[in-house]
Amino acid sequence: MTFTHLGEQWLDSWMEEHAFVSWIVHPEPWHVEQNMLKQFNFPLNLQDNGHRAFTKDLSFLRQKANENAREQPIANEGNQRRS
Repeated sequence: MTFTHLGEQWLDSWMEEHAFVSWIVHPEPWHVEQNMLKQFNFPLNLQDNGHRAFTKDLSFLRQKANENAREQPIANEGNQRRS
């Protein structure tokens, strides 16, 4: 399941303004991730984040969104391309 081309363009624009990426090299990055999830609030991460109150709600919302998406017809975009 994906966004339509217009939806992807909207998401690209939103991410350009709001999303930031950084990284470190670590031989066991899963340990770093688990520690960060304990120390900071990353509400959209479900895995290893079950101690957050919002995790159950987000999981339910994602499940309902997936069910809804599966019921919708596939978009015919007429060979549109992302810009």
